[in-house]
Amino acid sequence: MHDSGWLIFEFLSESAMLDTLGGGPYSVFGRPLILQVMPDFFDFTPPDLTKMPTWVRFPNLPIRCWTPLYLSKLASVIGRPLHCDEPTYTKSKLFYARVLIEVDLLGTLPDLVSVQLPNGSTLGQQVIYESLPRFCKNCASMGHSTSSCKKSSSKRKLSSSEGHTATSPSTAKPTAEPQHLSGCSIVPLAGPLTKVTDTPTSWRQSSPGRKRTKVFLANTIASTSVFGPPSC
Repeated sequence: MHDSGWLIFEFLSESAMLDTLGGGPYSVFGRPLILQVMPDFFDFTPPDLTKMPTWVRFPNLPIRCWTPLYLSKLASVIGRPLHCDEPTYTKSKLFYARVLIEVDLLGTLPDLVSVQLPNGSTLGQQVIYESLPRFCKNCASMGHSTSSCKKSSSKRKLSSSEGHTATSPSTAKPTAEPQHLSGCSIVPLAGPLTKVTDTPTSWRQSSPGRKRTKVFLANTIASTSVFGPPSC
């Protein structure tokens, strides 16, 4: 365990590590555990907790769209795609495509993406987020939702006492207007056996002679400043 609160795990094989990475989401006492492949020069300083890797499902996605390029386009509408899981890569389970995406919790996460199929028709593709933490956009921190934020409640009371009409911040995700693939910046999608280099937008295939068996994990129990409810 690192003094900054990170836990480092080493696996006997790369396949065991990848099985663990793809088996989430994980949580301890209701708090999310963030698993990632450890970069060669990992910075142990506290991370930016407004962005989080989240497994995202695309149910009933047409088979013609199960390509790395198309999944990259689809995932890039939501955030920065990291990699897909083994069943998606091998197309062994066709109920849904599953991609790990780094999402911005301060932004708006769409429930629907407008997909233009190869035949020219348009499909409203459903988006399912497997595990999103309780996140407050007012505090930019985890542990409670925006609607239950004490700061927001205090502001509403103050505004009401001054004779103004207070409006509760909305936490619902819009579904009326779907996001579109056109106009998004495309980030390459890695398969289950690829890893991210230190440059966020560059990817390389894992070398057969070099086993990547270390994973780092946020310590959600000891480091309450990372995942615990902050004082509002």
